[in-house]
Amino acid sequence: ALQVQSDIRAVIARRILLPPAEAFATPGIYVQLSLLEGTTSRSENMGDRTLPILPATLDRVRNGENAFVTQIVDGIPVRSYLRPFSVRNQVVGVIQVAEPLQSVYTTLRRLAILLGLGIFGGLFLASAVGAFLANRALAPMDRLTQSARVIAHSGDLSQRVDSPVATDEVGRLATMFNEMLGRIEELFRAQQRFVAD
Repeated sequence: ALQVQSDIRAVIARRILLPPAEAFATPGIYVQLSLLEGTTSRSENMGDRTLPILPATLDRVRNGENAFVTQIVDGIPVRSYLRPFSVRNQVVGVIQVAEPLQSVYTTLRRLAILLGLGIFGGLFLASAVGAFLANRALAPMDRLTQSARVIAHSGDLSQRVDSPVATDEVGRLATMFNEMLGRIEELFRAQQRFVAD
């Protein structure tokens, strides 16, 4: 049965004249028409290149299946679509349409570079904004610390730390610190009066 099918294909293939593949080609798209008996027609934009067909893929096409393959042709990655070419329900050849993937890979590389730059730019911007906000949020605490240091070094308990207007944690801490200084000042004056008496 296989010999009969092969003979039928051979007879049909001898009677088929392949049209020039250029009729189906567009810039950037390769077209190759191949009979199973070996005759090949390809688009002019392919030059002297030939799109190879792997044996496993050829078996699938002989069975009437379509196939997508990615392969390297002369150092260029190419994505191909293969479809069986039938005459009187007999697969006699393969129509192969392919597109080089260089432009896709170039676009993906550019996208990766843009994403990398965007990520680093975003991290830098987030760091700068974060540092600015942290400094702004901690500035009242820094002023409170410096005021306490001045009071500790001068020994003047009548001074008070600058109390921010805000009623956040730093404002409450400054208020409590001033109250504590007031209590310490009263106790110190009471001690001085006791010693004087």
